[in-house]
Amino acid sequence: MFKWYETGCLGGFMISESANNERFIQALSEAQPGLRAYCFAAVGNPNDGMDVLQKTCLVLWKKRDHWDPQTPFKNWAIQVARYEVLGHVRDRARERLIFDDDTVSATREELEEPSATRSEQLEVLQESLTALKPLHRETLLDRYAKGLNIREIARKQGRKLGAVKALLM
Repeated sequence: MFKWYETGCLGGFMISESANNERFIQALSEAQPGLRAYCFAAVGNPNDGMDVLQKTCLVLWKKRDHWDPQTPFKNWAIQVARYEVLGHVRDRARERLIFDDDTVSATREELEEPSATRSEQLEVLQESLTALKPLHRETLLDRYAKGLNIREIARKQGRKLGAVKALLM
């Protein structure tokens, strides 16, 4: 795909979109340290700063056709980052949640209840594993407890790959 540029030093020459993308990526790469510093300083938290930086880079990529290669990229990129920081601060202000005592108690009770259910589930699972034939139990434990892949299990047991797959199914 080609784009037509009528101004600047290109003087009406057609350039490929990939060449324009390469120019954009080069400019973004050079501006990255400054953008990172701006985003991190503006939000004050490295994790949030990284989120804002990523959103900024995404917006810049989506709007890359609006960038005039004859203008300083960094100034344009910082302006986009500024809007992303403002949006982030606005969104964070909305996220503040305050729960009353009843909500906290209900949440605590909900969280405590599954622990009893989980121990019951583990007990049933242990009984089920005990009821299996030794080869089947060993295969399941190798796969899901030890994290061996099917090929490793087949090699360990001296069995064909298809046989191990069938057993696990």
